[in-house]
Amino acid sequence: MALCFWAGKSSEVDLFNTHERLRREPRRVDPRIRRLNDREFGVAQVQDDDRNLGPQFTEALRRNYRVDHESQWGVFWVPK
Repeated sequence: MALCFWAGKSSEVDLFNTHERLRREPRRVDPRIRRLNDREFGVAQVQDDDRNLGPQFTEALRRNYRVDHESQWGVFWVPK
């Protein structure tokens, strides 16, 4: 979320809270996958594997985005 703040953009997805909600309501992953398939995000920052949103999300991320770089703050994905 800090990445969005410093870029002057609104944050689109809070992965921690999204992960918590998806644990209770797994069907809610579909809108996130659609947004990844549409390459709606200019950049995606993923910090921890333990916040994985499931195999469908990971597959959509890898299919539509590429790793730009990795740092102590996580892995930064950009559209292909």
